[in-house]
Amino acid sequence: MFIYKKYPKAFILVLSITLSSFVMGCSKTDSEELAPQESTGIRLSEQISAVSPTNSSLLNPITTFLDFEQSVGTWYERSLGYSWSAFLHGQAKRVGKSALRFELRRNDSKYGHRTELGEKPGVRKEVWVGFSNFFPSSYLKDPVQEAVMQFQAHPDVNKGEAWRSPPVALIILNDRFILDLRTDARAVTTGELKLTRIDLGPVDKEVWNDWVFHVKWAWDNTGILEVWKNNKLVVSRKNMPNSYNDQLDPYFKVGIYKWEWAWKSSPSVQKRVYFLDELTIGTAAAGYNGVYPGRKR
Repeated sequence: MFIYKKYPKAFILVLSITLSSFVMGCSKTDSEELAPQESTGIRLSEQISAVSPTNSSLLNPITTFLDFEQSVGTWYERSLGYSWSAFLHGQAKRVGKSALRFELRRNDSKYGHRTELGEKPGVRKEVWVGFSNFFPSSYLKDPVQEAVMQFQAHPDVNKGEAWRSPPVALIILNDRFILDLRTDARAVTTGELKLTRIDLGPVDKEVWNDWVFHVKWAWDNTGILEVWKNNKLVVSRKNMPNSYNDQLDPYFKVGIYKWEWAWKSSPSVQKRVYFLDELTIGTAAAGYNGVYPGRKR
């Protein structure tokens, strides 16, 4: 397991670790990562669909927009096992009257200690994603980490490949936002994986954190990964790999995934709650101005 060390706020930590048996998203090996499943714990509206874009995206670069005023949307992957897992709530909102509230409790293990929504895997070489998240003061500092956003990779099952940890994930660890990156140029991923961790600063509470991710997927040195936090560019990785060598491109997931709860926990942290608002997913043509939270429409 990697060891996280706290650094000054002004310092951005980039730490590369070679992993042999542990990866994010499973307790022991990559093969234990759960395949997408559907939950009957909550009824989802059919108003908005979060799926891979078609040729119509040439005319409309925004493939998904969710303001969480009327619906949580329709998702391909729905790991919502309980009535409290995800629902619209007006306690905190970035814009409008409500936002999406996620809650994960220590014993919520139906889907492997997660409450998440995910797109349908597909082929999309470049993507822009914008969203805003809000963490209440009750979101305590915890050395047991969790993912609050990830781009997951669908394995090439026809080649015998198993589920692995996501190539790109936004993690919270000890009250810090951490960007996790994994890549592999091999046609079939097995054995060791290289993990790069980038410290993106503290998790500020009782305020909205605005995020924009721009990714051009590539397992070779043609990839692009850019991340903006509150309108400030905090990650710029160009001409670098950012994914696995798969037939399908990574797909967007959001919620809470606290995989380490499968074997450890902090006594003071038995529940996680945060809010999501202003989620936009777009094609290469969307650009920053097309997806950033709070924009005029």
